[in-house]
Amino acid sequence: MNPEIEQLRHVFYTEIQSAKNSSDIESLRVKYLGKKGPIQTLMQALRGVTAEDRPQVGKQINDLKEDIATALEEIKSS
Repeated sequence: MNPEIEQLRHVFYTEIQSAKNSSDIESLRVKYLGKKGPIQTLMQALRGVTAEDRPQVGKQINDLKEDIATALEEIKSS
C-alpha cells in the first residue's frame, strides 16, 4: 500500500500548488480529509492488511493525514 500512499501525497502536493484562495483550500481539505475522501478509503482498506503489517501501514496513513492537514493550515495562514 505504500506506493498508493505516496501517489496520493504527490497528487495532493500538486493540487495544493494551484490553490489560489481560501475556498480552494477548503475544497482540498474536504476532498482529502472528508468522510468520503481518499484518506478515509485508505483507512477502510487497512482492514484487509495483514495483522503484522497493519501498524506500519496505519502509521503511514496517519502521517499522510497529518502532512495534508499541516500543509493546508500553512497555506491558509500565509
